[in-house]
Amino acid sequence: MCKQLYKGVLPALLLTLLAACSNEQLEDDNLTQGNTPVELSGVLTRATGDGQLINTGNPLADYQTQNVKFFLSARTAASDKTYFSNMAMSVGKDASGGRNELISGVYYPLGKTAINLFAHTGAAATNGEIPLTSGTSQWANDVLLGKGSNESGTVISGYSEDPIKYITFKHLMTKVDIKIEVDGSVENQQPRTLSLKLSNAAALNRGTYNMFTGVATSTAGSGDYTLGVGTQYLLPSGAKLNDAASRVFSYVKIDDYVATAADLDGINIPQAEKDNGVGGTVKSDFVLQPGLSYTLTFHIKRLQLIGLTLTLNDWATSSTSGNWGYDPYRPKVTVEGGYTNASANLIKKMVLKHTNGGSTYQYIGSSEVDGSNTFMKFVTLPKNLDTATGLTADLYTDSGLLIKNVAITYDTTNGLAFTLDPNGLVQKGAYYEVGTPLQFALLMKSPEAKEYRLINDIDMNNSPLTFSPSAFPSGSTLDGNGFSILHFQTAGTGLVTTNRGILRNVRIDSGKIKPATTTGYVGGICAENLGTIEACVNEADIEAGTAQIAGGICGVNQAAGRVLACLSTGNILNATTVGGICGENLSTTAGAITACISTGSLNKAATNLGGICGKYEGAASKVINTCFWLTGTARKNQAVSDEVAIGNKTLATVGSFTQEAAELPATTIRSATIIDKLSVAGGSVWGFQLVAADSSWPIPVRKP
Repeated sequence: MCKQLYKGVLPALLLTLLAACSNEQLEDDNLTQGNTPVELSGVLTRATGDGQLINTGNPLADYQTQNVKFFLSARTAASDKTYFSNMAMSVGKDASGGRNELISGVYYPLGKTAINLFAHTGAAATNGEIPLTSGTSQWANDVLLGKGSNESGTVISGYSEDPIKYITFKHLMTKVDIKIEVDGSVENQQPRTLSLKLSNAAALNRGTYNMFTGVATSTAGSGDYTLGVGTQYLLPSGAKLNDAASRVFSYVKIDDYVATAADLDGINIPQAEKDNGVGGTVKSDFVLQPGLSYTLTFHIKRLQLIGLTLTLNDWATSSTSGNWGYDPYRPKVTVEGGYTNASANLIKKMVLKHTNGGSTYQYIGSSEVDGSNTFMKFVTLPKNLDTATGLTADLYTDSGLLIKNVAITYDTTNGLAFTLDPNGLVQKGAYYEVGTPLQFALLMKSPEAKEYRLINDIDMNNSPLTFSPSAFPSGSTLDGNGFSILHFQTAGTGLVTTNRGILRNVRIDSGKIKPATTTGYVGGICAENLGTIEACVNEADIEAGTAQIAGGICGVNQAAGRVLACLSTGNILNATTVGGICGENLSTTAGAITACISTGSLNKAATNLGGICGKYEGAASKVINTCFWLTGTARKNQAVSDEVAIGNKTLATVGSFTQEAAELPATTIRSATIIDKLSVAGGSVWGFQLVAADSSWPIPVRKP
């Protein structure tokens, strides 16, 4: 399945994919081949100065049939370094239905380096200089120059994730058709031959054209090119011929008659005329530029030149096909496991990966919905897709990357099939793995009674997603697995609204929680905790409403809730009841809040302000055990040292509800003594360590 089918809206001039590439041809530019193949189609055009694309009368396949060689070169877009030069190209024959075949491996460079593509016919170029020779043979002298472009012909750069799909060609030479018209009354005296040379070596025998700079240069000792009747392909020297200060021609011979100097002085070439399509003409200069086509007519009476006319033409247009573009491979997409592949969750792009011969190849497809079925359109696919093993893919929706390297199977009935749960997750062992911001946002919006685990940091920065938290159900577990959630932003009341499951080793590394509501509970990890929160870290600031109850980890710890081995460094603004770990505690269980640290600045104007808990109104019980907060962060008046662990208690009464809880300076919190106390209180699973790369405060870690 490595061939491509092409069709579309313009006459087809179909260019293929590329030929062989080797490491020796990459040149010394420190670029390394990637695994995305360069795959092209093309249209042959000419430049008339009006931006129009005009199709030639000969498709590219005609040139290849005549043994014309095609070469491809590439340069980096940013630094103009040569990536490869003079790679052989092959063009699918018109009789083959427009099929183009990749016959060798040329690939984009690694690292998303953008490149510009250049193609030409004829002989191999040297440092971008294409050899040119004036002459009368279309196949030998009509050199074509192409550049990587979009479908409309605009030159663009491309890289592995946004490859160039087209090369737009133009004729590089200037075409001049020379004709003779004679007085009709003297047909028997019609000249049989005409030969002429242009003054100032305007028409050169040989030269080069730099495909990168667009500059034509004569070859030393080139000599004047002699023109005759018929089609001439001339070097695009840039010479302007119709307003020369001196004579236009240096030599004119009609049959056996050679024009004298006086004759030559009297010969002028007028401006070229071109039909404007509305019954009139437009005039332009006679300039030897790439892609221009002229007809120069000599009007002769009795071997005497009596006038010249010049017209500017479209270059021999004729259609060989009514179509241009490509007809993509269109396998069906089958999603199992509960994921709804529709609407906002529709998988819009697939990067299919196929490993063959030790190399991994990527194929980029876009979705198309047809009734109840979804298809993925590819320019090309592996030829052995039916038997391929180890297929994987990266999947994208309009919101961005959903999942990387999901396992793919293929058969003719289901097409490309894969399994995702309703939140776009794949199960590995006991856990469903969460690896992208989109997966995380979908999960926290609609969690199920499953075990989830982060497999890398989740960076919400610049994400188009709106994070909408919901309740975390009983029977569910979210394990942060030592990874962080970065740049977390929500108008909700925490990472989850109500926790009935287990939130474990979850770390909010940075961000802001600013609830849209102005009453109720708000917390860094959750608003209400009826389950277990253990070894979690919140470093996001909380901007609560003035009537809300706020805590660095949870807004309220309900009767069934427990908070163990947590750290909060986020600041809490506003709120009427504020605690460094929980806003309010409703659990009477001893050690309901154990082995926790709060170092963030808390709202000093709060009615109830506690270093660990804002309010507790239950029976006397040591509900807080081995918890510490940074001195001054829970002080209403900085001049008065009256900080308490529980905001609605006094220094005299708070001891009835705490096993060990104290305000401590930063150096003491970081001391081995306090870290040891926290680690002992954390039980058999959780301890604390100072990890400079992660935090300036002791953080919870799993014990060996």
